[in-house]
Amino acid sequence: MTRIIQVARVGCVDDQVHPALATTALEQIRTDIVRRKGPTIIFGFLQILAWCALGGAAIGAAIEGLARTYATSLTGYGLVIIGSMVGAWVSVAASRGEISFDGLQDFVERRHEPFIRMLFVAAIASIFALFLQLKILSLSIGTADLATFASSVSLALVLGLVSGVGEKALSVRVLDRTRNILGT
Repeated sequence: MTRIIQVARVGCVDDQVHPALATTALEQIRTDIVRRKGPTIIFGFLQILAWCALGGAAIGAAIEGLARTYATSLTGYGLVIIGSMVGAWVSVAASRGEISFDGLQDFVERRHEPFIRMLFVAAIASIFALFLQLKILSLSIGTADLATFASSVSLALVLGLVSGVGEKALSVRVLDRTRNILGT
């Protein structure tokens, strides 16, 4: 606070005001704050997001276990959810490496965002898997048709990873396809 008060005095109220000097000093303070506190804030957010992803993966494992035990048509969906949790966390971790001073508040105000984000990722991955299974959408990676994810653990996990990493683009695509189907 002392540094900020000194900068304010130089930039606004001294006999010889130096706004350019004050602006430079404020920028140095902001850079110092980001350098010292930024990584701690980012890693704290990623830790909370990882716990939410771990909870989502546990739910996915339970769904997959129940589906395989009772031979239901949900086989593969739990694995898709597990893969989507990993993919979403990796996507966020990769994109949040650098942070600006103005972006710090996005991490500090993080009460429900990680939980809601992982819930959204699980839902969009499940909807995407359903659309693939019903042949509403088609997607293949190399020679592998991802619509057959229910019969292959690796395809289900890959489908989940793709869903998690591309959650934003995927949500737009699924919404567009749903609108086309409903005719709205």
